[in-house]
Amino acid sequence: MNDTLRFAQNLKLIRKGRGLTQEQLAKMIGLTSQSIINYEKGTTFPTGNRLEKLLEVLEVDSEQLLGKETRYESEKKMLRFIDNKARIQLAMEELETEEEKREFLLAHFKFDKMDSESLYKLYMMFMDEAINNQRYALEKDLKNYIKTYDEFQQFLTNEECVPGKFED
Repeated sequence: MNDTLRFAQNLKLIRKGRGLTQEQLAKMIGLTSQSIINYEKGTTFPTGNRLEKLLEVLEVDSEQLLGKETRYESEKKMLRFIDNKARIQLAMEELETEEEKREFLLAHFKFDKMDSESLYKLYMMFMDEAINNQRYALEKDLKNYIKTYDEFQQFLTNEECVPGKFED
């Protein structure tokens, strides 16, 4: 998909997402509704002040409006990932032995056919996820430690629990 068509799709999605008609958007920018229609068809492209005004009125940055993927394409890709993940989980649950699972994964992901750069990126992605999981666990442990320490400090400052003070 070329950049003009991608812009056209993004503009239409964003405009509709803001609940605006083509006429309303045109009025807000100071253009005719035909200009907006042409932008959304991909027959013309706004430049200079018109593009800046579109970004301002729609409250988006240029990456969102001119971005490489439309929201629709991103959502379709995400749904494919979710579907693929579910299929793999189901298949793995049906396999019984460790060897069957290993063979399935090797065949499905074709690790043996991946070039070293792709394998490296996959490994690094896996390690980043492992690090993030560990960071989360450490932060949770630290929060629990601080909470326990605070409770202990509060206990120590309680007059009834001051060491060396005896009741008469």
